[in-house]
Amino acid sequence: MSSIYTPLTITERSPDGFSTPDFSSYNDWSVDNANDSDELNNRASYADYVRKQYIANGNFDDPQNAAQLEQSIRKNTIDAAIADKVEGATERMDSMFAPKAQPLDTKLAFIKQYSDSNSEEWKSADTYLAHQTSLIQSGAESLYR
Repeated sequence: MSSIYTPLTITERSPDGFSTPDFSSYNDWSVDNANDSDELNNRASYADYVRKQYIANGNFDDPQNAAQLEQSIRKNTIDAAIADKVEGATERMDSMFAPKAQPLDTKLAFIKQYSDSNSEEWKSADTYLAHQTSLIQSGAESLYR
């Protein structure tokens, strides 16, 4: 593994004005957390860990600063993967940080939470989720899966 992914290097490469939280280097973090057989997925998980440390430190509170910091986290992650010659790093850069697919129920719950309860979207989501709840409670859900 390269030394690119140590906290010191990330601190040096972070945008100006950010206080850097205390977090483990990739080498230390990976001992207990790199459980995926795809090393690139492990790198993305480490980036999530680093991001959470910055969020807890308050660095993502300002949207403009958050965008700069997010760009820095992604660049550092990709640069380290390329430097370590992780298979597929160059080809899969864009998909590395793509949002993970969410189940339909999660998407509909989001619509209900953030939409006007008088909107068609909210009503459709509410109807579907109520139907699913009824199926689960009646035990009939297993017939549809």
